[in-house]
Amino acid sequence: MLSTRAFNTLNFRLFLSYFKPEAFALVSELPHLSIMIPNVQKQNDVAIVLEFRGAFESIGFRTEFLNHSNVKLS
Repeated sequence: MLSTRAFNTLNFRLFLSYFKPEAFALVSELPHLSIMIPNVQKQNDVAIVLEFRGAFESIGFRTEFLNHSNVKLS
């Protein structure tokens, strides 16, 4: 998965080891692959990829973050 790869890159590992945040969230909004395939009728679809670490692994903290962010989950 894309977000897991991003977390495992050297830059993220160095960032996390240097700053030692209590919580870290990665939110990516990308064009869905179906709009890149010819003759597919769905347009303007996006895929939202979420990855959480630390305190965000608590469902309450994660829910509060998503409620205050612009992430629209359907």
